[in-house]
Amino acid sequence: MTDSVVLILTHPADLHAAAVQVHLDAAGVEVHLLDTAALGTSIPVSAHVDEGVLTGKVGQCDLARVAGVWHRRPSRFSIGNPEDAAELRAGVGGILAALPHLNHPADMAVASFKPYQLALAGRCGLSVPETVVTTEVPSATALADRLGNAVVVKPMSKE
Repeated sequence: MTDSVVLILTHPADLHAAAVQVHLDAAGVEVHLLDTAALGTSIPVSAHVDEGVLTGKVGQCDLARVAGVWHRRPSRFSIGNPEDAAELRAGVGGILAALPHLNHPADMAVASFKPYQLALAGRCGLSVPETVVTTEVPSATALADRLGNAVVVKPMSKE
């Protein structure tokens, strides 16, 4: 067993995170599974930053020992007042963002922009299929016709 800790941020009914925790426990890795909805309410949060070094605790998890955070499927902060929720998100979210991540939320947000990912992959020399992103049916139909209908379609909603 090491001094390092893995922090999993998810919701209480996440069976996948629980299964990973069992596997890591069996491997001797200390794991803290946290429901982000409870952070700052029933789970206390206290952090200190001094010369770029983050210390403190999130629940029972010592921040200085966190080797990696798995941003799995965290719940939303549960404070009802929008201003308070925004402050909690900024404060607690900032603490969590400063930790080493396996999948940082900012990186995941950028990765969710599929056209950006396709363009970047092409610029890196990877083969990328011709793609159209449109809210106009004729544009999609024209590409499908030109490619002999050998296409994959993912609808975007127009509201």
